Amino acid sequence: MSERAPIELTLVRHGESTYNVTGTWQGHGDAPLSELGKQQAARVGERLRGERFDKVVSSDLARAHQTALAAGHPVDVRKEWREIDVGRWEGLTRAEVAERYPDEVRAAMHGDHVKIGGAESWADLSARVEAAMLTLLREVHPGARVAVFAHGGVIASLVSGVLGLREHRPRPIGRISNTAISRLHVFLDDAQQAVTHARLLAFNDASHAFSVPAWASEMQRAGHTLTTLVSDGAELPVPTWAGTEGDVTPVGVVSGASDAARGLADALRVPFEPFTAVSPEQLWALPAAPTGRRLVVLPPADIAQLVGERMRHAADGPASVGAPTAGSVTNVVVTPKGHTFADYASVRAGD
Repeated sequence: MSERAPIELTLVRHGESTYNVTGTWQGHGDAPLSELGKQQAARVGERLRGERFDKVVSSDLARAHQTALAAGHPVDVRKEWREIDVGRWEGLTRAEVAERYPDEVRAAMHGDHVKIGGAESWADLSARVEAAMLTLLREVHPGARVAVFAHGGVIASLVSGVLGLREHRPRPIGRISNTAISRLHVFLDDAQQAVTHARLLAFNDASHAFSVPAWASEMQRAGHTLTTLVSDGAELPVPTWAGTEGDVTPVGVVSGASDAARGLADALRVPFEPFTAVSPEQLWALPAAPTGRRLVVLPPADIAQLVGERMRHAADGPASVGAPTAGSVTNVVVTPKGHTFADYASVRAGD
């Protein structure tokens, strides 16, 4: 059976909602964007406004729809792209849920197919959004570009599913940030009955809103090492991730011996320690700076290979990874359990 040209699928999480601020569970509830969320929506909207999309859809919940409208494209609102239905957990804080429903929380944390708050399980959500995705992809021509504005659980489930990562614990990809952009090339069979495989182009790119993904900053503050892979190129200007947000200022660079890498180290006023080749095992074992962060400048193909090997090791399907853009950033959280990609190929708009 021959294969059609891939469809580029762009997935965008909504801006921060009022429930995000208070740490309150939200599923089908319709919490609006917070003031910060409105600002985040404006930033991602500005970033996406000049892009061509053949179709743009969003969840019918206000936090996703308002974020979609900020990009300036006509939006098709669809209920099937809603967040997971959390039933009786809706509107409760995480502490309240843990106190009232400890057995459900334990089962959900262990990956059991429990219905959250008596409503949907993660398996139910996966089936719903994969059906929604297939419906959407059948509506457009081969080679089309489509965008979906949705929710963290929806996007994590969909990306994990098409890359064959859903059942792996711990997952090799981290939590989705507000207004983060993820992109995939999705391949359908000629009969358009199924997705044959997908190629990851970018994951959790919220560089328009955060210098480092929020989850990665949390993990670093908890004592884990953050490795930032910078895709080598002709020129590496001092990037936005060199700021102080979350106390993640880099104080050391380990890199290949390119002139661009040396120039970046000089611009950041940090040590330059060149190497010409390194295995994945050596890379993750490199010492971190006192802040718990290390920078590694590598050719784009080498970063794609590192990420691809990690994905394929975890996947039960034919996942593949596209090479990152020169100058883009990939943040990796390293823990005793392994390494998790907080984002992949993050590029600030205009860089």
